[in-house]
Amino acid sequence: MDVKKIKKKSLVNEVETSDTVKDIDIINKYTLEKLNENDVFTYKVKLCDNEVDRVFDKMSDKFLEAFKEKASNLTGITDHDWSSNNQVSRLYDTEIIVDDTKKNSIGEPYKYVVGKAYTLKKFEDYVNKISAGLLKECSVSFESVEDHCSICGALTTKGDDNVAVCPNGHVMGQIYDDKLAYNSIDSLNDVFEWSLVAVPCQRDSGIIKKNLSKGASKMKKRTFLFKKLFKSKAFETDENKELADEIIKESESDDEITEEDINKLIDENHRLISENDDLKAKVKSLEEAKECDAKTAIVEKYVDNMEPLTPTVKENIMKELDIDSLSYVDGQIPNIDEVFKPIADKYKGLFKEKSTDKSIEAKTKEVKTDDVKAKINKSAISFSISNKDANVVKKKASGISFSH
Repeated sequence: MDVKKIKKKSLVNEVETSDTVKDIDIINKYTLEKLNENDVFTYKVKLCDNEVDRVFDKMSDKFLEAFKEKASNLTGITDHDWSSNNQVSRLYDTEIIVDDTKKNSIGEPYKYVVGKAYTLKKFEDYVNKISAGLLKECSVSFESVEDHCSICGALTTKGDDNVAVCPNGHVMGQIYDDKLAYNSIDSLNDVFEWSLVAVPCQRDSGIIKKNLSKGASKMKKRTFLFKKLFKSKAFETDENKELADEIIKESESDDEITEEDINKLIDENHRLISENDDLKAKVKSLEEAKECDAKTAIVEKYVDNMEPLTPTVKENIMKELDIDSLSYVDGQIPNIDEVFKPIADKYKGLFKEKSTDKSIEAKTKEVKTDDVKAKINKSAISFSISNKDANVVKKKASGISFSH
């Protein structure tokens, strides 16, 4: 049987104002009479996120995605008072934000749903309270199904204190084998409204602070690009001189830095990270290959010093060994005599009689390093890595939270 619940959540932080001139066309899709930018007051609100909240509930990525879709035209009220007279705002767009600079309390990338909302400027008291930061924290009302315990996966129910109860006795908020017990909210059944409230459950949800408009200085493209340049190594090598000249030329522009500029830098940084990871993998592969060649050379020399009677005996002995599993320390295979002892016993009588009791391991260590290097150099590959510095500029997204 599905366990259904209506929950209320919320939070606060900072973002940017909507461009009402551009957004008014979207808003008018939901109106009976056409509005203009002078009629509406727009703002952004963080509706919900993937952080563990005050009652140890946590929304999954799947839930956030479903909420984002269903909440795109959701009504906004205050204090979860379901009255038509209390409908003073409405969402006209939603999106999911991933903040790569921040992790939630269980180590996942921080994600949240942001909504663009509008109200009428004629609601002066409401608008003034939002502008002054008096109305700020936000909470969403929804219905979910099949909430479950993060530790055992059992379906949970809500207690009188609104904290989920696990039938297997796991207490929400407690630690079990280094894992936090929380109520995982994964399946959205319905959304009802979002409210501005006094005390949110999610600590970061709420109206996002507007940009300063009067007297606020915006970073110019020249400042941004020069900062990018000076943090790079563009001036250190002739190879990147052309890049440096290009940045200097771009910096002569007085244009403000745009979102497109930032996204280009982010994309370039991701490309360079991927390229760097590929090169690291190649280097590791080459190092492993060189080490394998070195161990093979040592083993082969050891077998030669055992003086097998025929090449076939030598070949069979080589097949007995898992060279990859052998240790390799300071150019030698430690305890190599012990490694070969069971093999020597197995092939007893197939070696020439020894005229000296000097250990084969000692003789093997006398192999000139040039002999080993000759084996290694057959597969050695040399390459150089030239990389450009890219200063990643990411939009700083504020956390949004919920309230009960």
